Amino acid sequence: MIFIDTKVLGVLTLVFFFLSCGSLSAETYVSTSTEHLLEFITRFEGEEAPGRFSRFEAEVITEPGSALPISIRVTVDVTSATMGSPDLDDGISEPEWFDFSAYPQATFTSDHIRPAAGAGYLADGELRLKDVSRKLKLSFDWQLKGERAVMSGNTEVSRLDFNIGTGEWSDTTSIAETVLVRFSLSLAEKPQ
Repeated sequence: MIFIDTKVLGVLTLVFFFLSCGSLSAETYVSTSTEHLLEFITRFEGEEAPGRFSRFEAEVITEPGSALPISIRVTVDVTSATMGSPDLDDGISEPEWFDFSAYPQATFTSDHIRPAAGAGYLADGELRLKDVSRKLKLSFDWQLKGERAVMSGNTEVSRLDFNIGTGEWSDTTSIAETVLVRFSLSLAEKPQ
């Protein structure tokens, strides 16, 4: 008959527990600067008026032991906004619009992500833009491909909720209040 000391058994149990937990740690994925798109589309006098942000960073954390996203953090360099025209680009930098000098950064954060009906995911989060925070629902697709991930999605934002287009520009008959925001990006697993 073999007798095992209970202290040794306890130590072995702890070692096994910690070794098995290591494989269940959350994974963090960060955006790559070469493969990403963040665009906004409004309507001006009935026609689409698209723009984009060329600089932003995203971080997605997945659930331990699974590929399901549980947290999203996005930081946007608002000063990278362009609408493809020097005149428009100068205009959107002004206080009535994005006010680059006072508010150079915007953020979106969510720790409440759930599967959407049908396919994809919904993230209930908060958008902070021009020192205004509002709840925002983001619809997105998420696919893991080895140590990389691909994410794309969209949402709609009321520009007036964030004081975008104030003063004479607050009239929604010429510039729509609702702005469609679309994104697609590639992410790489962050080394731990």
